Amino acid sequence: MAGPLSQMDNTEVVKRVSAVEAQLRRKTGKTKGKMGLKREHVLAVIHSNADAQTIGKPRGDIVWMAVMELVATRRHVNADMFFKAEHTELLRARGLAAMGQRPEGTAHKVELTQSVSEWLKENEEQKGGSGGVYVIRPGKWKQMKDAKKKLIARRGGVDALVATVTLLSAQGKATMQQRPNKPANKGKWDTWVEDSVKWMIQREWLTAEEAVGLSAKALSIAQQHEVSKYTTLVLNLGEGWRSVARGVEEVFPGARVVGADRRGFTWVGAIVGRITAELKHDWSTANTDLITALSKKAGVSVRAWSMIALEPECTLFSTANAMNMHDGTAHGPWALKPQNIANATPERVQDEVRQYEEAIRGVVIQLESLERHPYLAFIVENPADSELWSLPEVLKILRRNRDWVIREVDRCAYGREEQKPTKFLTNRPEWEPKGRTGNGRCCAGKCTGRLTRSGKTEHPSQTLANSKEKRVDCGKKVGGRREWNMKAVVNAIEREFIEEAYPIIMKSQESSPVGGSKRTTTTRDARGERSRKRQR
Repeated sequence: MAGPLSQMDNTEVVKRVSAVEAQLRRKTGKTKGKMGLKREHVLAVIHSNADAQTIGKPRGDIVWMAVMELVATRRHVNADMFFKAEHTELLRARGLAAMGQRPEGTAHKVELTQSVSEWLKENEEQKGGSGGVYVIRPGKWKQMKDAKKKLIARRGGVDALVATVTLLSAQGKATMQQRPNKPANKGKWDTWVEDSVKWMIQREWLTAEEAVGLSAKALSIAQQHEVSKYTTLVLNLGEGWRSVARGVEEVFPGARVVGADRRGFTWVGAIVGRITAELKHDWSTANTDLITALSKKAGVSVRAWSMIALEPECTLFSTANAMNMHDGTAHGPWALKPQNIANATPERVQDEVRQYEEAIRGVVIQLESLERHPYLAFIVENPADSELWSLPEVLKILRRNRDWVIREVDRCAYGREEQKPTKFLTNRPEWEPKGRTGNGRCCAGKCTGRLTRSGKTEHPSQTLANSKEKRVDCGKKVGGRREWNMKAVVNAIEREFIEEAYPIIMKSQESSPVGGSKRTTTTRDARGERSRKRQR
């Protein structure tokens, strides 16, 4: 309904609103003038039997509808209640349906549309960022059906939920990534939009006039965003996952990337619009399998991942993170050095120690999660001189997994303008680095570096530039900010590297024994040592 009820010439509605108003005056004790309506007054009227014949049933729906009318027309004041516009719309729709002034289906339509919209806002990502279309993934569709099970059962079952998405599609707000199955899972539902519109007319959600053109609008949005099958699905954890997403989706058309970070997300401008999902998950204190937990959040089967790409916390493990001689403070392993303790506050020292411990714990949890899923292909990236590779906790895990290999490359061999030596850990030894130089290592003349007159290798940029001319390119300004901030650029993965390594690693994943075949899983015995068992 577009406006206040008083704008409608309806004697029956006015009569019931007046009866509720009289009851409210008795409850507030104010016989004249504007009343300051409170929730307690409204509830007292709902539980009263006075004027029962005039107000009618269901009493609660009619009373709240009347209150919305009294406040909306400013005849009385809302003293302690807060209603969003959508709540006002729903209460009015329910009240009118209760009085027989509107079909009950219109109230159900408003209720489900608002409920689904709120759920999507909390649980699904908008394509292209804020203001974009919610493209409901299959896993999220199932989660939504489970979450709204009781509500949709009362309002028409799965047909009602599909009809709600059809309405949102016509409004350009939400649609399905894949076509839903027919009710009771009786095959693919190719005509779900058209059938939903017919269903809404039958259930009096819409009139035949209101339904004109709705199917065409909904189908247009659905066809723009429908994906029949993923060619590649990558779970990427860590600081640089947005750069991986850009590269993967350029190299593998139709690919999708789910990116997760334990603390938040690096803003990198408009380019991130193609990312399927952003998940915030604090894995530094996780007590369950990380990959399984993130798969559930993303609505994806664990076995559906083409690859797991990890970029563990490198800031606290970096050799560039040594003591700041200017102010005497430091992070990570240097936090407890005497100089840092002497110059930093006790709170700062404790906070740095906590962050360092959490970072180590996070790395262990990530690697242990990979151990639990040996059939999943993975690649772990960190700078070659990172402390991560010498952490006792990491070395212990590596000794348990003799089939894991570490490959070292210089990123300049893949087109990066800095050398940036990097190590990659993977469980797919089939990949041998090549790059432009043949072995993935720096070679002046073949990589981005060149030989100087003194015989040294010089590169156009530096990760930690000591001159303005050699700073890494942070992209063009978008909305007053650089398109990539420094962290995103430093962690960016080169497209040439993705083109070389990812297909080989993912091909190994495709040939791994999954599904109904026998596969190897990782368990632990009473001593905490890993043992392998063959399971069907």
